Amino acid sequence: MAVLKRTGMDNPVIWSFVLDDMISNFSGSLVPGACSLKVESNYRIDGFSSFNIAGTFGAGAEARYYSGKVKEGAGSLFFPYVLQGVEDTTGFTTGIAISSLEDEIPADAYCKLTLTDSAGNVSIYERTSMGKGLVWTFVLDSQMSNFAGTLLPGPCQLKVESNFAIDGFLFINVAGTLGYGSLATIQEGVTGDINADDKIGLEEAIHALKVVSGVSVSK
Repeated sequence: MAVLKRTGMDNPVIWSFVLDDMISNFSGSLVPGACSLKVESNYRIDGFSSFNIAGTFGAGAEARYYSGKVKEGAGSLFFPYVLQGVEDTTGFTTGIAISSLEDEIPADAYCKLTLTDSAGNVSIYERTSMGKGLVWTFVLDSQMSNFAGTLLPGPCQLKVESNFAIDGFLFINVAGTLGYGSLATIQEGVTGDINADDKIGLEEAIHALKVVSGVSVSK
């Protein structure tokens, strides 16, 4: 974990930055790669993250807004569209990031992934050795050998269930180039208003997942 607290805001309406440029200002050490990012303030904010490859914009996603307290316990996410089994024929792959909303992963933590294809076939993978990392990222095709059940190559829906509070993000790549990103739908695991209009309170936060390059925080 690494923390940065900026106190000299100079009343900006929008604060945008490249994350790598700010890392030297954080206290703490991080393993290079995927992280979750939480932003807290004493005024109302919203945010957006963008993904860049060699200076070229690849994909972006709005931050998730939490005005309530994250409830520790069961979590459930839904991704309505993922792709599997078509990389050789189309070049498309799907990457998934599952991020814990709790400060520590429970010792008995698990994630259950359920894929359903366009014909209604179901395939399930339950990971019980989650380790201590707060972010699990993977390319879906690389995990298909762990799923029990046969699916038609192509589009599927993905449900993720866990015994700890989670959020999620997917990114679709074409021949190694990032093309699209989207947050998961949270079905369980958070209390309070999510992305609601009545964003009230001093300890309000946004949670941007799988941030690689650019972040924008708006008043």
